[in-house]
Amino acid sequence: MGMTVEWFMDMLGRAEDYGLRNDWIESEIDGREKIQEAIHQQIEAQKELTKAQQEGAPEEVIQDAQNVYEDRTAHLNNLRDEVETITSRPTEMTKDEFLTNVATFKAIRNDWKHAKTDEEREAYEQELNRLAEETGLEVDLKFKIDKDSYNE
Repeated sequence: MGMTVEWFMDMLGRAEDYGLRNDWIESEIDGREKIQEAIHQQIEAQKELTKAQQEGAPEEVIQDAQNVYEDRTAHLNNLRDEVETITSRPTEMTKDEFLTNVATFKAIRNDWKHAKTDEEREAYEQELNRLAEETGLEVDLKFKIDKDSYNE
């Protein structure tokens, strides 16, 4: 029929130009990457909302910023639900899953280190805690992963 996966994904990408969003997740790794991107977008939307409120912007501007923040939050939650659906983690983690989770923890830790505000740090800490709970890995406050919590 002439429709390749690449062509189809390109068309979905173009849909974003018109306000539609592509939440298609191909793998757990892809999902984690999209979640990280969505976290950044949510934090930026939260900054814009806070800025508008603090500067006493007109109500319409504040409401628009609130709508963007709520949309980004809903998008993030949808992505999390999708990743949870496709992963349905078994009781034991494979080595690849473990390495993927460690890479995700490290990326969040790096983002946390470079966060400029307490709000950003708190958002990253919440994501880290959620991921630790989801994976069953133990992470201390210094962001050290207890590799003994992983069973080969």
